[in-house]
Amino acid sequence: MEEQKSTKTLNRIFLDIFESRVKAKIYLYLLRREHDTSENIITYTGFYPSTVRKALFEMFEQNIVYRKKVKKNSKGNNPYTYYPVSPIKILRKYTKNIESKFNSVINKDGRYIKIKIEMGKGDKA
Repeated sequence: MEEQKSTKTLNRIFLDIFESRVKAKIYLYLLRREHDTSENIITYTGFYPSTVRKALFEMFEQNIVYRKKVKKNSKGNNPYTYYPVSPIKILRKYTKNIESKFNSVINKDGRYIKIKIEMGKGDKA
C-alpha cells in the first residue's frame, strides 16, 4: 500500500518535470530497474512500441537517459540498453528551467525578476 502511494507520488513529480506521462513512467521504471531494453520497457509500460521508442529517443536527446549497445550473437539489430540519469541531475536541470522562466518575467516596476535556486551542499550528482 505504501509502495503504491510512493509510486504515484513519484510518478506525479516526474510528470511535472518531464510534462509527459510516457517519459515519467519510463524514467521511474528505469530508476527502479537501473537499466533495461526498449522491448522490456514496452512490455512493462503497455505503451505502443512506437510511443516508447520515440520517448526514449527524446529522453536520450534531452540527457534524461543514456544508452549502450548490447552485442547479440543472433542476426538482426543489436538493441540498446537504457540507463536513467541521476535524479539530482534531473532536478538541477529542472530548477535551471524554472529559474530562467522566472528571470524572463518583468515585474510591475519594469525590472526583471532575478532568482537563483540552490541545491543543498550534499546534493552532488
